[in-house]
Amino acid sequence: MDFEGWILDARPEAGGISLLLSDGGRRVRAWVRAAHDLYLWLPDPRVLDRLLEHPEALRAQEESWYAPPWYRTTLPIQRLSFHSVEGVREVEATVRSLSLGEVYNTFPGPVTRALYPLGFPATSWVRIAGPGVLPDGETPAESSYLGREAITFLEDPLALGYTAPRFRTAEVRFFDWFGETTASPSRRLPQRYHLSVTSNGEAWEEEGPLSDLGRHAREISAADVLMVPRAFQGILGRAGVVLPAVPITLHRHTPNSAPLPEELVKIVEWCRISFLPMGELAGASIGKPLTANEVWRAVRRRYLIPDRAVHIERRKSLEDLTTHDRGGILFRPVPGIYGNVAQLDFASMYPALIARWNISPETVNAPGASPVPVPGVRHMVEPSSERRGIVPEALEWLIARREETRRRSATDPLADLRQGAIKWLLVASFGYLGFRNARFGKIEAHECVTALSRHYMRQAIRVATDRGFRVLHVMVDSLFAQKDGATPEDFEALLGAIRTETGLAIKTDALYDWLVLCNNRGTEIGSPARYFGRLSGGELKVKGLDVVRRDTPGVVRKAQAAALSELGSALTPEEYEGKRSHVTALFEETMRRVRRGEVDPKDWVLTVARGRRAGGSDRGGGHGGYADVPYVQIIEGDRPYMADLGFSGVAREHYVRLLEKAMEQVTPAHPGNRTSPKIEVLA
Repeated sequence: MDFEGWILDARPEAGGISLLLSDGGRRVRAWVRAAHDLYLWLPDPRVLDRLLEHPEALRAQEESWYAPPWYRTTLPIQRLSFHSVEGVREVEATVRSLSLGEVYNTFPGPVTRALYPLGFPATSWVRIAGPGVLPDGETPAESSYLGREAITFLEDPLALGYTAPRFRTAEVRFFDWFGETTASPSRRLPQRYHLSVTSNGEAWEEEGPLSDLGRHAREISAADVLMVPRAFQGILGRAGVVLPAVPITLHRHTPNSAPLPEELVKIVEWCRISFLPMGELAGASIGKPLTANEVWRAVRRRYLIPDRAVHIERRKSLEDLTTHDRGGILFRPVPGIYGNVAQLDFASMYPALIARWNISPETVNAPGASPVPVPGVRHMVEPSSERRGIVPEALEWLIARREETRRRSATDPLADLRQGAIKWLLVASFGYLGFRNARFGKIEAHECVTALSRHYMRQAIRVATDRGFRVLHVMVDSLFAQKDGATPEDFEALLGAIRTETGLAIKTDALYDWLVLCNNRGTEIGSPARYFGRLSGGELKVKGLDVVRRDTPGVVRKAQAAALSELGSALTPEEYEGKRSHVTALFEETMRRVRRGEVDPKDWVLTVARGRRAGGSDRGGGHGGYADVPYVQIIEGDRPYMADLGFSGVAREHYVRLLEKAMEQVTPAHPGNRTSPKIEVLA
């Protein structure tokens, strides 16, 4: 059979792996020959003969691999090949239970380890031919398994401009009287559904009462990829959907989650980067593709991958803990409105520092190296001229891939989503560098990065102040500089001076006609993460206010949005000040309507994070792991009740207080906004 399509998923089989392929209309399985390997260090070589007596064992080969944690010395490793994954697991369990030796290279799973030498990641576009290609559900004889030569790439699987897989997709959303719902704390069923289906490159949508969902059971069951809220997955089964027939199921966790087409673009990009099949990524934390990308490079160097992190850290005194255990620089700014402000951001600052300084667990405080001291901490880093670290090598590739993908966004509509997927890997890379269970993590490497970020940000602050700019605020990798009468060219010159001083890439994230730095609620203390301002293009940029929070009730969100729209028409700080009384009047009118109860019942609803559950994400901070599962409440007296039980009254004064806090956010106190601010450094 000859078939052309995209690899949808893969699983281990006796004698190899089976690839599930789809062209958007049909699905087939291709059965490919591959051995399943087990990597062992055996202190007693005589044990090997006993292990090879296992009926699934094929052969053993001794190889020389570099040993953790420093990867400077080698170990003689026995690579045992087995006919099936079951054989690998049985022998591995024997070695562990009897303490016969050490087991390495068990991460990622057997499918990904088999895909590495075959040379293609999941979601690749291929043509495959031979007797080992059969409709999904049929199994060939092992003599019909295909070799690597039976697979033809129709494009470079690691190229940036790859063709998006045309998988069949179905996304089901559910709605109650208050809007979309992804959870049912009271276990009541939602009222309506919305279905989006893509098949053979064509898309259609339909919505209706929940009782009509069964009419589409066949289309949903035929999907390659399904997205549905986990809490309502049982509804599909009762409607006749054959859930086991759907190869990949993603879970929608909040009404703000990305729709399936966007989610699929990101997961496909992570498949290309990590070699992980989609089935493993569907419920994985973001650390899994990130670590798999690092492991891919480590395996090519013959670096042994331990089952768990292996750390050798120096002892720290109390003084060291005080100076080392710190984050990046964060100011508590002086609240106020400031004109002519530029927000300057270092591009991927932490990943760039890791790559530039060669920061990796095996290069920080490594014995036998020619170390380079790290400013601000008592740590040393092995220079890349001696040996490139695994983490910086992996991140350097991701940084370059993201930058090239961003350049393609003007002509490729999917490029922005793909670079966003890479961005979240880069964002997570710093956290995983200090995560105690990360295979390529080490707290001392984490401390080096934060120390360097403080070092370079201080340089940037000094350059800005030396050139006559006022630094209003700093948030780790972002600096707010202000200067009366400064032109865009002046800010560009400042960027150039900072680049020269630090050697890091920095860009203008925003130019503000005016910027408001807000205070914490009920105080005159500045809030580090709450600000808004009018950009030079006329639009507003808003961070941390109620209007951009998903747990804000509609009545508060709409009132603050109307106030910001009014303030956004101000061209200068003086015009902004002139609109404050009008904005106050807008809020006071909304408060009067709230007290009279003249509010759409839907606008009373709050979305509250009710617990956490593994296996998916709303994409706020990456894919998978622990994600908030929201549900809705309405406040009645001192006790909330669940909105899916229906509307039965509301505590109006509670919402008046929420409106007062929202008004305070957009009309803050403004002390000292014309003098040099006394800024508190939080970290």
